Amino acid sequence: LYDWIYWRLRHLHDAEILAATAQLCDQASLSPTEIVRSLCMNWDELRLMAKEPLCSIGAHSKTHALLARHEDAVVEDELVASRQLIEQELTVEARHLAYPLGDRQSASQREFALAKRLGYASAVTTRPGMLFPTHANHLTALPRCPSMGYGPIGPISTCY
Repeated sequence: LYDWIYWRLRHLHDAEILAATAQLCDQASLSPTEIVRSLCMNWDELRLMAKEPLCSIGAHSKTHALLARHEDAVVEDELVASRQLIEQELTVEARHLAYPLGDRQSASQREFALAKRLGYASAVTTRPGMLFPTHANHLTALPRCPSMGYGPIGPISTCY
């Protein structure tokens, strides 16, 4: 059911996705705000994490927009505003980016070039894969091993 709903929503525009999600939450008597509060870290929790020497906090976008569907100016605003907010709230430099959704339909050459132009040191897609020396030439188009949850002995990954 999740996959069916997800892919039905993926074909909509951002505003339609938000409206459909709000309608689904309303039908299920769920509060999107409460879901976010219960599942996502707040600024105070992120501030604590950002103080850890082995932790790096990066940007993701302002509204989780499907970047490839938008004009350059909108994409730039998404990436710049996200980084500025993180840097303002956490007083750390946000040098890295994780593209929203990050698949081939939501981030490709244009987004990779824009992230580079905006000064991101690296950016990850959701295209599964390991890092190799040749990736040094494509630092704003890196693959990653997404965690798909936790099993009895730790994270379950789809990386291959």
